[in-house]
Amino acid sequence: MAIEARQQGFSDVMSLDLFTHAKIEEVGAANFFGITKAGQFVTPKSPSIFPRVTRDASMFLAQNRLSMEVEMGDVYVDPLDRFVEASASGTAAVITPVGTITHQGQWHAFYSDTKIGPVIQKLYNELISIQLGDKEAPEGWIQLVHLPR
Repeated sequence: MAIEARQQGFSDVMSLDLFTHAKIEEVGAANFFGITKAGQFVTPKSPSIFPRVTRDASMFLAQNRLSMEVEMGDVYVDPLDRFVEASASGTAAVITPVGTITHQGQWHAFYSDTKIGPVIQKLYNELISIQLGDKEAPEGWIQLVHLPR
């Protein structure tokens, strides 16, 4: 599937739920989230998605540092116009903007197909600043590890 998608000029594939093929599960090997026109952070909730550290961190930062409403639930692929920004998040992806999604011949662009949107940029900056030690991490995020000598 990924090879076919790349041959058609796409960067990655999107996984939909197994039963209805109507709900977004993941984007490639990363979690999906979208930012709505109303400023909500929306991410899929599904029994087939493993808990992920970066997704949970993104949700926490959206709610607690950017004062956004966070919603986990069904994210249907058809009404994508509810999102003004979209992203993939994961250990390797960190927070990576999704510029466009094409589904059943319908093309949808988010903030820009070449530039990162302002909310996703803020989330990315916040997470990276914590990882680099430039901003204080939320309680419990940093663990001291003693290595044997």
